[in-house]
Amino acid sequence: MILCHGEMLIDFIPTEARDGSPVYRPAVGGSPGNVALTLARLDVPTGFVGGLSTDFFGDEIARTLADNGVAMGYVARLERPTMLAFVNLDGEEPRYAFYDSEAAARHWRLEDMKRMAPEVNALHFGSLSLIRLPAANAFAEHMRREADRRIISFDPNIRASLVEDEADYRARLDAFFTHAHVIKLSGADLDWIAPGKDIAELAPGWLAAEARIVLFTQGSVGATIYTREATVSRAAKKVKVADTVGAGDSAMGGLLAALHGRKALDRERLEHLAESDLAEILDFALAVAAITCSRVGADPPTRAEVRKFLG
Repeated sequence: MILCHGEMLIDFIPTEARDGSPVYRPAVGGSPGNVALTLARLDVPTGFVGGLSTDFFGDEIARTLADNGVAMGYVARLERPTMLAFVNLDGEEPRYAFYDSEAAARHWRLEDMKRMAPEVNALHFGSLSLIRLPAANAFAEHMRREADRRIISFDPNIRASLVEDEADYRARLDAFFTHAHVIKLSGADLDWIAPGKDIAELAPGWLAAEARIVLFTQGSVGATIYTREATVSRAAKKVKVADTVGAGDSAMGGLLAALHGRKALDRERLEHLAESDLAEILDFALAVAAITCSRVGADPPTRAEVRKFLG
């Protein structure tokens, strides 16, 4: 089982009313939650770890996760509001305005984490949950405690406008880059983490630590996987794009699902995947992301839809 740690929220996505006036449509979102939803729809045993509000938005998020098969036994329901995000789709990548003062997602505590079942073999972390205190420190500590026992997956999914203490945040990110076994980041993430640097300069350092796979996504261009033994690039899959909300999360979920399907969520197996396997894994992840982009909001596909898409 893969446990996805972090925030869930309500995205308000721009659309048009019947009379043509601009309106926002609410949709369940949040990067780690999107990864969990993607994995569950791809038939991978998955659970969510984090704080969910007891308000009606929180009820909708919990219902969406449960209805899609995401295990809810590790969720803490807190009497705090749900995080809200308004999405701007004018650029190549979505921009967000977040409203999360005192939100449930940022008040998860390590004490809220029940003992993990033996079948849990991978933990995924990332996004706002590593920015917003006090939960960010709790998630980081949980990662450190488990890094020697389980596969750690990490997607920074940088939201620079929310960073208040940059030095503190960068130190937390460094801990994840040092301990994570599977790392995914986008071009936008790279520009913030190491301005002017090329991914080919940075990936070897992470791979020299604990990383076995680094996935670098470049939107409509495609993506590249770096390992200790190979580098594999694939072009993006062509679709009619509705929006790109959740595309990176779907790629992350697709990557983990493909690794799970090969029983490769294990340090030794991760390290020795053949180039042909890496190409198939990357094609699968890009297909999952492409289908999500063809639909409004973070609406990842089922495994049957991915099979049909890939022919």
